[in-house]
Amino acid sequence: MAAHVSLFIASPLLAPLMMMGWGATVGGLIGAATGARNDKDFKALVSDAVSSGQVVLVVETRTKEETATASEVIKAAVGDYNDVSTL
Repeated sequence: MAAHVSLFIASPLLAPLMMMGWGATVGGLIGAATGARNDKDFKALVSDAVSSGQVVLVVETRTKEETATASEVIKAAVGDYNDVSTL
């Protein structure tokens, strides 16, 4: 059963929830715009490296276990070469 509470009484309870929703929306939009900009910078760096004859290996992992496995495989293939960057 729905509670018999008027909107006037419930508005102090709803206002913070609505503001949190607005904050999440604005934050999501800003985060997406920032991520898109960084993605373009990353693409430019990779393209520049490849066009100048360098080798680029990009690995995307989703878990710590995948990251550890990728690090082990790369280290086994490359050795102790330390010019590695993680984003």
